[in-house]
Amino acid sequence: MFTNRTPQYHGKPLNSSIACIEQVCLGGLEQSILIRGTDVDSPILLFLHGGPGEAQIGYARHYQSELEKHFIVVNWDQRGAGLSYTHPDHKNPLTMTQLINDTIELIAYLLERFSKQKLFIAGHGFGSMIGILTAKLIPEDIYAYIGVGQLVDINQSDITAYHLALLHADLINHHRALNQLHKIGAPPYADHKKYFTLLKWLSKFGAVTKEGSKADFLAKGKKSTEYRFRDWRKYEKGRLHAFKQLLPELIDFNLYERITHLTIPTYFCIGRYDFVSSYEMQEDYVEVLETPHKEIIWFDKSAHYPHFEEPTPFLIACLKIKRDTLAASGKIIPFPKKAVSF
Repeated sequence: MFTNRTPQYHGKPLNSSIACIEQVCLGGLEQSILIRGTDVDSPILLFLHGGPGEAQIGYARHYQSELEKHFIVVNWDQRGAGLSYTHPDHKNPLTMTQLINDTIELIAYLLERFSKQKLFIAGHGFGSMIGILTAKLIPEDIYAYIGVGQLVDINQSDITAYHLALLHADLINHHRALNQLHKIGAPPYADHKKYFTLLKWLSKFGAVTKEGSKADFLAKGKKSTEYRFRDWRKYEKGRLHAFKQLLPELIDFNLYERITHLTIPTYFCIGRYDFVSSYEMQEDYVEVLETPHKEIIWFDKSAHYPHFEEPTPFLIACLKIKRDTLAASGKIIPFPKKAVSF
């Protein structure tokens, strides 16, 4: 019988490596994590996927093989998403607070499991909301926070994205897009269907991924062993459920009001074509955020998914972050100092 599994390195387990899918109990619920790395002595890099509900265990390793040579890479299908999807519990709705608590529990588990003092967090899109709030709560457990397509002021970013999509549709005389965008009107949206309509046209106009579409990422997973056929059905159910449950919190999210100071190094990976989370707003937020060290790393060929659209530049960025952060803590990292320029 086919079971969820992830390939071993060179077809067999290596003494210093790890490649497995595990179940871990977080907040009283069994949830799935994918752990991959060629050397368990490497630092941990925990990815918090976007969405909400856009789990990535099914395809992420196809973009992270080089990262796995330098980190223990952990992908987690969050509560209610992907492999962690269960039938919705309407008595206990999905909340940001619950996801943050799950994240804190997962970090504690990983640090104990691998005998580490700290780890790195990379939060993408919705996961960047969870990630930066977690970094604020438990900075003692985190070397550095990496925001990828950082969400800042979602309502304002959505309004900007809507008008840009409308303008673009008008410029190229795309009648169907114009009709649908006029029909849903400007954000904010209490109806997830309107939100999905906006995202559909942003995707078609190159504001979600600069080239191709998000479906290209998922297509790589369709031939992978991490998900079975029925897991892709769970993926779709979880994505829809999480979005509907968390939409009210999404449209009220504003980092300017919630976090103006962090006590750990903070990095922001921003795609030049990102209009899901306005690249200009991300840049503005970095200006006002107070941290011991903050840095923007630009991705000139990306929109909202630079870690998947440009995996090699993202690898270089992570290696630079690893080197600079661990060197500052007194650890010697054998990686040559080079400027990061994409």
